[in-house]
Amino acid sequence: MPDNGHLCLATSSKQHVDALAEFGADSFFNRRIMTILQTSLNLKELLSLFYKEVSDKIGIHGLAFSSLFNCHAFSTGRCEGHSYCYWLKANDQDLGELQLFIDKNALSSIEIIHLNKLVKTLIFPLRNSLQYTSILHMSYVDPITGITNHLYIEEVLRKALHDATYGDSCLTVFVLRLNIFCCTNLGAFQSEQLRARISREIEYKLTSSDYVFRYGSDQFLGVINRESGANISSISQELLKHLRNAVFFDEHSIGNDVSIGVATYTGKEATRDLIKQAKTSLNSAIKYGGNQVVFYS
Repeated sequence: MPDNGHLCLATSSKQHVDALAEFGADSFFNRRIMTILQTSLNLKELLSLFYKEVSDKIGIHGLAFSSLFNCHAFSTGRCEGHSYCYWLKANDQDLGELQLFIDKNALSSIEIIHLNKLVKTLIFPLRNSLQYTSILHMSYVDPITGITNHLYIEEVLRKALHDATYGDSCLTVFVLRLNIFCCTNLGAFQSEQLRARISREIEYKLTSSDYVFRYGSDQFLGVINRESGANISSISQELLKHLRNAVFFDEHSIGNDVSIGVATYTGKEATRDLIKQAKTSLNSAIKYGGNQVVFYS
C-alpha cells in the first residue's frame, strides 16, 4: 500500500525542515507505538497515548493539537517553551496542526528524524479518529435544527458528574417546557426553525461550559456546569426572564408559556436521577400555573 501520509515541520525558532519521513526498519522506530495507536478511536485518548509514548522517548513535556475538522482542540502537559510544529495530512486531506513542546532549546538533527518517524505513526490513526468523531457528532445533532439531541445527554452528564464529584464544580440540570407550540398554528418546518431559534436564545444566556439539548417536541434539557458557589437560582430566573421577553416570529413573544424545573447534584444522584428530579420539578411548575422556576427538594 502506498504511503500517502505527510507532515511538514517548523520549529518555534522559525527554522524550516523538510520532514517527509519514510517508513522503514530503524532501531528508533518503535512499532509498539503503531500497535498502541490502533487501540482507540477517541481523539483525546489517542493523542494522550501518543504523548505518553513520545514523552518517554524524547524530552517532550507538552502536546497541543488543533484541527478545522469540526473545530477540535486538545492539549496536555506543559504547553510552553521551545516547540516543534507539524501540519499533518493524509491522502491530501488536512488533519490539523500538532505542536510538541520540548525540555531543551532544540533537538539535534538525528533526534528530529526520530521524532518525525514517531509523528508519522500518528497520521492514519488520527485520520480514522477524526472521521469517527465526525460521524459520531452527526448522530448527536438534529439535522434540521442543529440542536444537540438526547443521544449525547448521558455522555455529557457522566463527565459533568465526574467533575462535580472529584473537582470544584456545581452541576445543575434543568428541563424547560414551552407551550408556544400548542398555541400557534405553525407548520412543521416553521416549528423546527422556532426550536432552533429558542435553543440559540437559551445558549445565549449560558456559558461555553454549559449544554442545551432538544428533549422532546416542546422541551429542552440544559446542563449547567459552573464553579462551586454559582448562583443557580439567579441564572435560572434570568433565563426565564430572557425567554419571556424574546420575540420569535410575527412580533409574538413566549410570554407566560415557559416553565423550568431544576435539580442540583448533591453528591448522591446518578445521571438519570438528576433528569428525573428536574422533570418532577417541571411538572410542579406547570401544575402551579407555569411562568416560573421550581427547584427539586
